[in-house]
Amino acid sequence: MPQYCPGRPRPGYAYRRGLNPHPTRNPGGHSYGHTPPPVTALPPGNWRENEDYLYGIDLYHEGYLWESHEAWEGLWKTCPGGSVQAAFYRALILNSAAQIKLREHNLAGARRLSGNAFAYLKEVAAASSTFMGLDLQTLSQQFETYYGPLWRLQDPPEGYPPRFGLQIRPVS
Repeated sequence: MPQYCPGRPRPGYAYRRGLNPHPTRNPGGHSYGHTPPPVTALPPGNWRENEDYLYGIDLYHEGYLWESHEAWEGLWKTCPGGSVQAAFYRALILNSAAQIKLREHNLAGARRLSGNAFAYLKEVAAASSTFMGLDLQTLSQQFETYYGPLWRLQDPPEGYPPRFGLQIRPVS
């Protein structure tokens, strides 16, 4: 996957519970004592300039699942409640959380979180076929293909998890 914020530094490690220090609560954490800069709320049409959104995509694709969740959560908190943009960020956040649960072999948690992420994604897709640079029909198909066996209580997902870079061009 291309990088959209190549100049923005990556954390020293991808946080995994029980394997490394909690990023913000543990003095050995990669973000301990670091106050993140304030998040700038941008309308959906300005997604190309939304560095926090694009950085979250980079983090997700590079396996920094907890960190991508945190990047998008800051943006979600700036959105008006009930807005399409809030639902979109919520879908991204919940998908990252589902991926974390899969890493932890918590299939019930992954099933619940991915199902909730998909519901938010469908809510956004009902309003627009593309949103913030993503083709939502393709993304919905990725969710169904990847998580389908998990949702049907058959098997854990296999292959690549949903990707959030289908229509986005790298920032130059």
